[in-house]
Amino acid sequence: MKHVLVTGANGFLGAHLVRFLSAQPEIRVIAMHRAQSDLSLVNDLLDDPGIRWITGDVLELSSLRLAIRSADVVIHNAAVVSYRRQDAPQLYAVNVEGTANVVNIMLEDESPKRLLYMSSVAATGHVEFGLIDEQAEWRDEVYHSNYSWSKYWAELEVWRGFAEGLEGLIFNPSTVLGTGNWNQSSCQLFSQVWHGLRFYAPGGTGFVDVRDVVAAVWEGLKREDLTEERYILNGTNTSYRDLLMRIAGLLDKPVPRWEVSRMLRRLGLAVVAPLEAMGLWHHPVSSEILRNTGQTNRFDAQKAIRDLGMQFTPLEETLQYTCGRFMAEHTR
Repeated sequence: MKHVLVTGANGFLGAHLVRFLSAQPEIRVIAMHRAQSDLSLVNDLLDDPGIRWITGDVLELSSLRLAIRSADVVIHNAAVVSYRRQDAPQLYAVNVEGTANVVNIMLEDESPKRLLYMSSVAATGHVEFGLIDEQAEWRDEVYHSNYSWSKYWAELEVWRGFAEGLEGLIFNPSTVLGTGNWNQSSCQLFSQVWHGLRFYAPGGTGFVDVRDVVAAVWEGLKREDLTEERYILNGTNTSYRDLLMRIAGLLDKPVPRWEVSRMLRRLGLAVVAPLEAMGLWHHPVSSEILRNTGQTNRFDAQKAIRDLGMQFTPLEETLQYTCGRFMAEHTR
């Protein structure tokens, strides 16, 4: 029996990880969440005998040490995802300091030594043309959001842990699609289209099925021969317009018609940035989102296909499944 700690167990990806791992007879899941955190995605798992639920915080060393020392392997998934300027201190605290705490405790004598870290393509490098892979070089001079910087620095903490004796893997999923809280993370795209989204952003990025991310982590748990490796997890590269049009078609809703133009983005940035600096802007459309809008990033997951045997779910299949679940919950 292998005891696996999952931090951030109540979130979008964490809930999917816990749900899958708890169904594996050889795994005993230790699911860590913060006190007062939203447990709506895992309510049906709270009494599961195969899961030990514990309260802890990556910024609180005593609870974190207790959780880590009860495990054989750690899946560090807890993170803050935000593109709002006012959330930057929390981003760096949880994502960077929290990861450093996990690494430091694991380096102690009584702790497990295998770490699977859930990062993001936001922490990968930059290329002028073509596909971004694990070897793409991070360039400080290129604009990066606070979230990107926080995940990049968090990865450096993990690499430090590997250099000092830990074993493990880093996973870099692209935009993860799947079922969850329809008002949070990428899940809110389905709600926005359902409620009549009219605008779409130019540019595009990579997308991956949450079930594929879970499958990659499962392979990482089984393949203890693999260590100090980094894997981009990406199923499809496409435009935001294409993604939203597909979702609209599956939900039988009007397609978003109007692109957010460069002029409109510049005007918005000129208004939003100074208001953010004064603490007067709290809308979800932040200056970081406006700066990132229009970029196209395409990712190469061939290394995960080769090493982990990944077979990524086609985008249409992911959207059909997710839209089906969305419709089932919204048309009762």
